[in-house]
Amino acid sequence: GGILTEALNLFFKEILNAEIGLFCSSNSGERKDLSFSSGECYLPVPKQSYTEGEMKALRLFGRAIVVCLYRGKRIGNLFAPSLFRYLAGKEPSSPTLRDWEQWDPSTISGLRWLLACEPSMVKNLGLSFEDLGIEGGLSVTSYNRAEYVQRKIQRVLVDSRREALDAIKDEINASLWRLSSDAPDLMNLLAAPDWRVLLCGEAHISSAQVVSKLSWFGFPPASMIPKWLPDLLNSFDEDALRRFLVFVCGSPSLPLDLETVVVRCQPRSPALPVAHTCFFHLDVPDYASEAMLRKKFVQAISESGTFDIV
Repeated sequence: GGILTEALNLFFKEILNAEIGLFCSSNSGERKDLSFSSGECYLPVPKQSYTEGEMKALRLFGRAIVVCLYRGKRIGNLFAPSLFRYLAGKEPSSPTLRDWEQWDPSTISGLRWLLACEPSMVKNLGLSFEDLGIEGGLSVTSYNRAEYVQRKIQRVLVDSRREALDAIKDEINASLWRLSSDAPDLMNLLAAPDWRVLLCGEAHISSAQVVSKLSWFGFPPASMIPKWLPDLLNSFDEDALRRFLVFVCGSPSLPLDLETVVVRCQPRSPALPVAHTCFFHLDVPDYASEAMLRKKFVQAISESGTFDIV
């Protein structure tokens, strides 16, 4: 219901708080006020060892993931794809260049250039495997540059935070087993993209997808709301669309159990629209003008306190 959705939203939002120091983004490891479509994503903070309190919080994070899986709740595009790659399967697969691009798009061009540049240029860069913490490591050459890039990706996305990743994965498996002894084996059949779809929903969302879920109740034939609201949604960018979904459904993507959002007519007034996320109901006054509708919806989705970043 709506209370569970709100509780999960607040949990995932708060666990990214920089003051907690448990998760970081590639951007200096600091949490920022992000838009829903910013593309910024998070991983556990890299550490050689974690305190007992941090390990407890990471295990709680794993349990929350299982609650989302069991209840069909979605967390939005908060976490790096390499996290889901680590969770998928009995043995984690190695992160890829694409995973690095989604984690740190500002440096992907450098890695791609290293892989594609003329062989004679590689030696002049002065790179060494010692840069990756490998004592006595060889110099990077045109023959081993692909290995160097792969090891760099592995070190940054996985090895530097493996203890945290293992704690999350172990708690997910333990929580799944408590639901059913067969659940961990069944989840191991899923690939990383399957985990992302289940937990995050669509990577992109369109106004047509959202508008198709609207149905109308109680509006008089002369009312313009059934035209104005779809027109408003069609003018929204992806960030605003996700904020609308959070306001109406409590989720930044279309919920798995959503059949329709019932838009119900209310008496004409300057009041804000009211959403009932438990039932996917949206109460909208029969506004006198399109400008009034736009103003009130923009205010409602901007000031809604649920899940400010995704």
